[in-house]
Amino acid sequence: MDHVSGAVNASRSATLFRIRSLRVRVIVLSCLGTAAALFALVNLLALATPPVPTAPLRLSRLIIHDVAIVNPDSGGRTTTGQTVVIEHDRIVYAGPADATAVSLPGRRIDGRGKFLIPGLWDAHVHTLRLAPQLQLPLLIANGVTSVRDLGDTCSWSTSLSCVSPAGAWQRAIGNGTMVGPRLQEVVTYHLEEPPADGAELCTLLQALATRGERMIKLQLDPTIEARDATELLRVADSMGLRVGGHLPFTVDLASSPVAFVSVEHDWTLLPQCSRARASFDDRTASKPALLRVFDGAHCDSLLATMRARGTAYVPTHVASTGQDALFASGPPASMNSSRFIPAPQRMAWQIIRAAGTVPELEARDLIAYHAAALQLTKRAHDAGVVVLAGSDAIDPEVVHGFALHEELEYLVRAGLTPAQVLAAATTVPARFMQVDSVVGYIAAGQRADLVLLDADPLVDIRNSRRIHTVVFDGRVFGPAERTALFTFVEAQAHRLTIASRFLRCLWYGG
Repeated sequence: MDHVSGAVNASRSATLFRIRSLRVRVIVLSCLGTAAALFALVNLLALATPPVPTAPLRLSRLIIHDVAIVNPDSGGRTTTGQTVVIEHDRIVYAGPADATAVSLPGRRIDGRGKFLIPGLWDAHVHTLRLAPQLQLPLLIANGVTSVRDLGDTCSWSTSLSCVSPAGAWQRAIGNGTMVGPRLQEVVTYHLEEPPADGAELCTLLQALATRGERMIKLQLDPTIEARDATELLRVADSMGLRVGGHLPFTVDLASSPVAFVSVEHDWTLLPQCSRARASFDDRTASKPALLRVFDGAHCDSLLATMRARGTAYVPTHVASTGQDALFASGPPASMNSSRFIPAPQRMAWQIIRAAGTVPELEARDLIAYHAAALQLTKRAHDAGVVVLAGSDAIDPEVVHGFALHEELEYLVRAGLTPAQVLAAATTVPARFMQVDSVVGYIAAGQRADLVLLDADPLVDIRNSRRIHTVVFDGRVFGPAERTALFTFVEAQAHRLTIASRFLRCLWYGG
């Protein structure tokens, strides 16, 4: 009987095992089927072409009268009682009111109690193919009229056959069928892995030059072998290509035979001022030791080299050490600007923010590291290095347009005056990009890129947020038009088709 009972139990066990196995297979197949269905649905929804906002028509003449013009150069000065006359896309007069200017016909804006500044620059942003719906309108609504796009849609792909939409965007922006800033520089490729050999490197760089790349942006492992990084710089320089981006820790910029166009992010420059630079690995535990052997003399030599070579520094504190210090200190904070971000992006940001929380001792180290980075920005500015305001917008919780104003506040915390900070976002980038003959100032002959503020930014840089009207390329975005842009982007960010296209961007790059 025991033998029979055991056989029955074994049979039951085998049957249960088969049933469980069948259930597991059904569950797995169901999950795979659901994932496949969701994947197909997302791709299907992403096929819909989302709308883009169009710009107001240019006026034949716009007159801003009795306004205070803010000039951030030479320490900053404000001239009251001024009149600015714009015809089509150009400033034709800027100065004291005279009988001719006062009597001209055209649309008029009363500037009493208001402050007029040149259009703002963000010297480091990134774009996706959804930029016309989500990112470019936010830049204009926040007074950002010029940008350096240091990684556009093609930079998310390693394909050399990728065609950047930047040219088409710029044409559409110019004719008013799309709202967005001037794309003063566009980088379409991130060099993240060093080629296997010199021949492969030459082939890659030649292909990028043929594609029209103006600057090779390095985004290498910061601990890359110094000889590999130096060879890469040498070959690029021999081919007449400009190089900038993330500065590897293993490269001593002060003695590098090749000049960088720009050093991006405070975390890549700060190690250059330490005797522990070459062995630094960027881990939080290594940062106190790096700061303990800070070499002021070498740092001054480095900054003098940057000044002599015209190398710009774009610290992007808001997305670099400032972000590390912010995330380390606690759970995600509510962001008013998050309503302009699609749900998948918001969810990813929340995960990253939560992952950035560290124990109290590590948080103190990150806060100290950020403080050192702010001090270096002040030191660089005082040494005559070109310091540009940039946000690295698209990083977690770094929202296009809004983040530029946050970065201006970081630069004030670094010790720059509001006038110096305003210059870093207007006149200085215009000169650095060699377009100051047409943008960056409020003067006759300049393109009409202006921001009208309700308060003086030289008194408090936070007043750069108090925007009344943005004039871009002679098109007027007053209170109603700016509200319409914010409303449009918020609506787009909550559309299922936009969320689907965003996911598709991540899957397929850009």
